[in-house]
Amino acid sequence: MYKKIITVLFCIFVTALYAQDPEELTREGVELGRKQKYEESLQKLDESIKLYNVRSAKTLHNMGYVYELKGEIDKAIPVYEEAVRRNPIQIPSLERLGYLYYKTGLFDKAVATGENVLKLDPKNQEVIKWLPDAYKQKLIAQAKAQMEEAAQKEEKKVTKEEVAEEEKPQEKKRILLATVDLMSRTGYFLDSKGFEVMSDNGIGLNTPSLFFVDVGPFDGWEARITTGNPYYGALMPDVNAWMEKVEGMFNAGGYYLGFGILGNHHRSGDVFGQNKHLNDYKMGILFGFTQDKAKVDIALYPRLIMRDGEKSSGETFDADYFDFTYTYIFDKYLSYYTRLTINEFYFFDHTIPACLYTGVYDFSIGVVLNRYNELTGQKKLSFTFSLTERMYFGNINIDNPYAKFGNGQGWFGINTDKWTKGDPFSGFRSLSHVFTAGVEEYIHKNVFLYQSLGFELADTSEDHHEITFKLGAGVEL
Repeated sequence: MYKKIITVLFCIFVTALYAQDPEELTREGVELGRKQKYEESLQKLDESIKLYNVRSAKTLHNMGYVYELKGEIDKAIPVYEEAVRRNPIQIPSLERLGYLYYKTGLFDKAVATGENVLKLDPKNQEVIKWLPDAYKQKLIAQAKAQMEEAAQKEEKKVTKEEVAEEEKPQEKKRILLATVDLMSRTGYFLDSKGFEVMSDNGIGLNTPSLFFVDVGPFDGWEARITTGNPYYGALMPDVNAWMEKVEGMFNAGGYYLGFGILGNHHRSGDVFGQNKHLNDYKMGILFGFTQDKAKVDIALYPRLIMRDGEKSSGETFDADYFDFTYTYIFDKYLSYYTRLTINEFYFFDHTIPACLYTGVYDFSIGVVLNRYNELTGQKKLSFTFSLTERMYFGNINIDNPYAKFGNGQGWFGINTDKWTKGDPFSGFRSLSHVFTAGVEEYIHKNVFLYQSLGFELADTSEDHHEITFKLGAGVEL
């Protein structure tokens, strides 16, 4: 109590030290103005204002202190604030104001006020009594506020997602996708023949063609049929006149697993010197999954299921097929894919015995760009650009036609017998570079057309390059 009385008396005593009062300074300023001594007049008036503020600030401090003694903190704080506004260097008011901020939980203001006091009076002993704890409480309050803000944002996000999910129209599930296409082939021969239309022996049309239909999924089950006269590249011999593939899959939780049967039909005299009708059927497995923006599709029809071997007789035809596709979807406008496709064919004459092998490996990378109708949001156009490195293989092996590995047939043409003789990949024939550009356009919400133009640049040791043009149509329901 004694200390508080001393503080009040100190403020009153300091106020009495001023010899001049604001009124006297104001009168002097006005008189100087009449005498056109404007600079001196302004100086006197400015001194009057400062003196008024200093004296009134001390009066306000005393008033705030009385409120504080009465326990009316909510009235004391604004009075102290006004005292500081009128005299920003009045340390006793700053001390009391900072302390009251601290006691009422306004820790940001308490810390700022306490730091200001220490700048004006580095040896001040009052604010250091509560300033360290004010720092601590400020940090705690900030952490709590950040946690509450994060929780509010998360709550708003969840609410927004729930509303969006409720407002989102039910995605229409596709129940049918069917496509059909034809391809023309034009070779450019390097022996001065120039351009020439190429035929492709098939059952029916002698041109590459393909029909595809995908039904479902219904309760997770899905079925696919692919059939037609396949195209394997500019340099492949006439080995397969028709192909059909029947596949069934079960979808669950972003994954699918399936099985299929692949049939290939040889109708040519290129292999045995006379027209032969040979058929081959293989069983295969399918697997794929979609995770976030990535999608993987794998199809494997190995030669081993079922494989021609020593117990076979006459002339037989064996084939295998492998496809791996990885697709990454950046958004609905852009995606890219990488793909490895392998087609291999084995022709046996078991009377010799001998085996002719030919195959093609395609390594592709492509980009797909989509455009959408601004009103309906339906896909309108798709553009596809791809580069394919196409490896051709071929080998006639008399010594060991039934070997499962390392005889120059299959497995990238590896030949273990010639590994140290300078020809470890005796089955490799040549490499081509294929550039393809395609466009798909929806002419109706369920009907689309597509076309692609391809350029295959073969090795100069081969007899021709090739240009392909594919035209097709599809229905999606």
